[in-house]
Amino acid sequence: MKVYQIVWLTLCGVLGVVGASAAFARSASAMLVLFALATIGVGVVALLRLGPDYTDSMPGEMWRMVGTHSLGSGVAAVAVVGFDAMLGGRGLVLLLAVVAFSSPYVIRRYRRWLRFLLT
Repeated sequence: MKVYQIVWLTLCGVLGVVGASAAFARSASAMLVLFALATIGVGVVALLRLGPDYTDSMPGEMWRMVGTHSLGSGVAAVAVVGFDAMLGGRGLVLLLAVVAFSSPYVIRRYRRWLRFLLT
């Protein structure tokens, strides 16, 4: 499952770069604002979720995790706009469904569910 997760994350990274490139080709200034808002928004929500007691003594690894998720969310927001411009609404929904249902987390849940049904 670890190899599948690495391959899936790599392909999602490629999709993010392609979508972001298409979005920035249309309107770079609007996409910079969207990227900043998504990144800051996710970062603030993550830090609020952790709480003040935890963030005071938060190790470097947790700061890296919050930063990584924030940047990933910013890229994802811009990529969604780019793929909407390239594929249209129906194509975007289909792409998002394929990415979501093929995620390692969902696949892991399917395996547990099928194992439960088969026993």
